[in-house]
Amino acid sequence: MLHGDVLGERARLTPEKAALVFVPTAERFTYRQLDARAAACAAGWRSRLGLAKGDCIGILAHNRVEFLDNFFAAGKSGVIIVPLGTRLTAPELAYMVRDSGMRALVYDGAFAPVVRELKGMVELDHWVTLDTPAAPSDLRYADFLSRPTTHDPRPTVSPEDTYCLLYTSGTTGKPKGVMLPHRMIAWNAYNTVMSWQLRDTDVAPIFTPLYHAGGVSVFLLPLFAAGGTIVLHAGFDPGEIWRTIERERCTVAMAVPTIFKLLMEDPAFATADLSSVRWLISGGAPLPLYLIEAYQRRGVVFKQGYGLTEVGVNCFAMTVEQSVAKKGSIGAPMMFTEAKLVDADGREVPPGEVGELLLKGPHVCSGYWHNPEATAAALDAGG
Repeated sequence: MLHGDVLGERARLTPEKAALVFVPTAERFTYRQLDARAAACAAGWRSRLGLAKGDCIGILAHNRVEFLDNFFAAGKSGVIIVPLGTRLTAPELAYMVRDSGMRALVYDGAFAPVVRELKGMVELDHWVTLDTPAAPSDLRYADFLSRPTTHDPRPTVSPEDTYCLLYTSGTTGKPKGVMLPHRMIAWNAYNTVMSWQLRDTDVAPIFTPLYHAGGVSVFLLPLFAAGGTIVLHAGFDPGEIWRTIERERCTVAMAVPTIFKLLMEDPAFATADLSSVRWLISGGAPLPLYLIEAYQRRGVVFKQGYGLTEVGVNCFAMTVEQSVAKKGSIGAPMMFTEAKLVDADGREVPPGEVGELLLKGPHVCSGYWHNPEATAAALDAGG
């Protein structure tokens, strides 16, 4: 059955392969080790927090290994993970807590002050701290982990069961919870591997926030499906990123144009050893030609992608040759992806005309959480 436990499936096939390098501590984890951590987290959700399939649990944390524990525990439990933006205020977080109906929140000690404020606005069954508690009564993550046994029941999930809720920025009103089903999690991973031709020898740094769709979907899930290695940064530090690319021999990387500009402006850009890099890819905003050309002068293949939280996020693919011949293009729709441009009346427009982009495929979300009106507006009868 198709489900979102990408980490578990990869650990079953190549358990001793290098899965993760955590830059701040230099810790290294195999797939077996990382999968065991996620399994212990899922067992703790059930035995210590009393969470069951369909319940929601939030996580408010910077990039760290425990974030991955919780994210991949969702694939093993049927519990829905709700990543929360680290720059949100307590009132903004309170809206998402209420809207999702989450029963528990796992939080980074760095956010203890905002969690204290949040506690005055919402009630939860459990507050779990990764380190510094916001209150003495909060459960410590290390104490709540449970060792799964061979008799530990594992809920059966269907492809359409929700794996994750990712809240949109709310530019058109209140933030909406995008429902990412297990089917979407798995398909984005597999389809990106095929369409982008990722390899088990690929090494990718992640320095974008894991709470964002790009953090988990662009390379984390696809590379774990392929059996590659993720190099996880706690945050964005240009000099550290260039040093890490050299040291870990990174082969592919993704960022938004603003980040690539800051990396280009760092003194290390001119001298960094980029001989291991197969290609870089930009997304999230239009990519200026001067950035493409600056990286190409350093001998790096620079691609541009396009996607959105509701679809993938990876939706298009391009070859190395296309990245040179069609600078600024986003390539062609990925495998098993239908794309068309329509006018205001929903009629497909001819080539060369401007229209609204519609996408269809197995990597499309199932709609918006408890919001049938918004779902109907975004997903037509054809999906």
